[in-house]
Amino acid sequence: MTTTTRSPETRLLAGTLLFAFAIASLILSGMQLPTVWPLHLNGLPRRLAILTLYCACTVIACSLVDRVDREAAVGAYRLLGRWFYWLGGMSAALMIGLATTRSNQFGDLLDFRQSLAALGLAAALFAVFAYLSLRPASVRRAPVAASGSRLKTMLAVMLCLVAGIMLKQRYDEKRAWEDGYEVQDAAERRAAKPWSHDLNAFPGGMSVAELQAMLKAGGHTVRCHHDLRSENRIQEDDKANCWTILGVVWGIPARMTAFAFGEHGLRNQLLRFPESSWPLLEQKLDQMGQRLPQTFGLDPDTRQPVYGWRTDSGLIFSAAPAPGMEITVLWTAKMDVARDHCRYQGGAAQRDPRGYSIPVKALWPDIDCSRVR
Repeated sequence: MTTTTRSPETRLLAGTLLFAFAIASLILSGMQLPTVWPLHLNGLPRRLAILTLYCACTVIACSLVDRVDREAAVGAYRLLGRWFYWLGGMSAALMIGLATTRSNQFGDLLDFRQSLAALGLAAALFAVFAYLSLRPASVRRAPVAASGSRLKTMLAVMLCLVAGIMLKQRYDEKRAWEDGYEVQDAAERRAAKPWSHDLNAFPGGMSVAELQAMLKAGGHTVRCHHDLRSENRIQEDDKANCWTILGVVWGIPARMTAFAFGEHGLRNQLLRFPESSWPLLEQKLDQMGQRLPQTFGLDPDTRQPVYGWRTDSGLIFSAAPAPGMEITVLWTAKMDVARDHCRYQGGAAQRDPRGYSIPVKALWPDIDCSRVR
């Protein structure tokens, strides 16, 4: 038996602990945790747990190779083990920081206080991890019989298998979620009551409670959220949103509608339609509002020109769909149009970075841009 100083990259025990931590995190992320727990383990934390698991497997494999080869160990194995050891530690620390601050989407990190708390906690945990890892530790290592290149080949194959299994699992989970979502959506669309409210029915500035009461009175199932993720916002500073699945809107096949609320209340309504609904939808929008002579840039998804329609309550935007894509109709309350565009109009106007400016005074003479600013 001999006594040696153990370097971080060859720590078999540390790699095993990282492995156990990652496995426990993945198991917990698949369970329905009590709502009182201050943890969110889905989304980003789960992805980091998978990365930590792969790093741990690499560290364990490199440590075993290092111990088998002993004095004849190849430095590349130690270097590889070191890289994955520190990457696994950073991944685990960041995962704990995100899970503890309930940051499970990239959009959550746009909130300065939330990202500061998550990254600060992760940095503190990683500092502790680094301090413990860099402390010199002595272990007694028993000689292990070298089994030649076969053992190293088996370890390399094991790592590839682990990586492949994890990638396939993520792919299968994504497909299962998408398939289940489509089935649920289709069932809700078949059961949804036809939508008859036009785009003037919801005045800008109304509250979430007022909208909920109005939709429920019409027999529609509405879901509302205040703690928004980035993908659930129409504009970056949205405070809340409501949405409902639809089957038919104004007698036209449709998919869903969503409402976005800002500081001043209701600001946007968004509707989605299948590609085949465009001819009937365009006719309906021409009846509902006054089509504006100019276009408003290109739709970033379809690369089609965006058309505008003026109504008494706001402005409607839409574009013809690209093949295989949905149609989006966006209504914006007129006061929110004014707040967004009045700054680019008048004698001291700035240049609109979007390349166009909506003539607010010409559309709604009752709005005074000098006061809106």
